[in-house]
Amino acid sequence: MIDTPRLAGAPMAENDLPFLIEMYEQERVMTYLGGVRDAAYARKRLDGWLRHWDEQGWGATVFRHRETGERIGWGGLQHSTIGRGEEHITVGYIIRPEAWGQGHATEITVASLRYAFDVLGLDEVFASVAAAHRASRQVLEKAGLRLVEEIDHGTYGEAIYRVARS
Repeated sequence: MIDTPRLAGAPMAENDLPFLIEMYEQERVMTYLGGVRDAAYARKRLDGWLRHWDEQGWGATVFRHRETGERIGWGGLQHSTIGRGEEHITVGYIIRPEAWGQGHATEITVASLRYAFDVLGLDEVFASVAAAHRASRQVLEKAGLRLVEEIDHGTYGEAIYRVARS
């Protein structure tokens, strides 16, 4: 399981649906993620993540603060189609706004990469982020990922990052 010094990770589960809905309905959270989404979208994402866990034995992880038990966000590793339609294993995160700026995204990213390389034995991991999202780009760079390319999709720009096992 992916854990950090301050956060305990657990596989995405059915009882996480209300938290997902809450997060997807917040404009601040969804600014760089395609805009606010409804409960049906959250349900579809959860179903996909649950299938991913069943098929792969790893996937989207919910992170709770070790001291309070509060859900801080979710992230970890998953198969994703990014960039120009390529399938990769990606690292990502979504953090509750009240917890922004506290280093949680970096902790999750670093722990996820360690899991990818040390446990899953992967050779590389990618990330996709809105090109305009400076804070997330800084998190990825701090965690050791490097920019591969920026893609102009017309309505938005996408920055593709990659890190290889050292």
